[in-house]
Amino acid sequence: LSNAGCAQQLFAETGTSVSSSLIQQWFERRWTFKGHFVAPKSTVPLDKFRPENIERMLEYGDTVSQIVDHRKLHFMDESKIAGKDVYNKFVRRNPWDGSVPAIPVPSDFRVSYNMFACTTCWPDRPAVEAVFTTDNGNSADTMLFFEFLLRRGHFNRRDIVVLDRWSGHTGGEARELEDFLWDAPGPDGQPMEILLLLLPARCPELNPIELIFQTIKKR
Repeated sequence: LSNAGCAQQLFAETGTSVSSSLIQQWFERRWTFKGHFVAPKSTVPLDKFRPENIERMLEYGDTVSQIVDHRKLHFMDESKIAGKDVYNKFVRRNPWDGSVPAIPVPSDFRVSYNMFACTTCWPDRPAVEAVFTTDNGNSADTMLFFEFLLRRGHFNRRDIVVLDRWSGHTGGEARELEDFLWDAPGPDGQPMEILLLLLPARCPELNPIELIFQTIKKR
């Protein structure tokens, strides 16, 4: 019922006449949270809770709990960033005349970028290594990014790389990623023996690199 409908029903049943605004005030004071529509902060896919995905979640948690030195974990992922997202969307209105200045941007502001990034807790390594491309991002780009990280000396021997199950990480040329990281020669010529650890499906909240992507898009 609307506020006016509630007022009419109250009058019909009790003979008490009240305004619709009084009805609205009563509802506002009756419940702490308003019943209007709100935009949820995130969506949760139902297949996240499939038995096989829950089993993978438990296996992942058990594996991580057995890692003695969590600094050995490196979290990697990729994200698409539209050119318009990297520019400031807010400007200060002129308090004297109310005018709003334009935001100057280069001619390619509509171009979308693909960012490959990897983060680590090692104190002697950059917290984040990232590469931006204008490609859509595929398994070949994944392999190129890991070659870049190895050339940069981003990894120590027997580090662990955590990434999701996107086809660009597990299919195509990236099918060789696990062997590639394990056999990659280190500075002394010996294999780096880097372990690949896949996240459970639909679990981006387990990858801290997502927080970095979120911060970049906001700023």
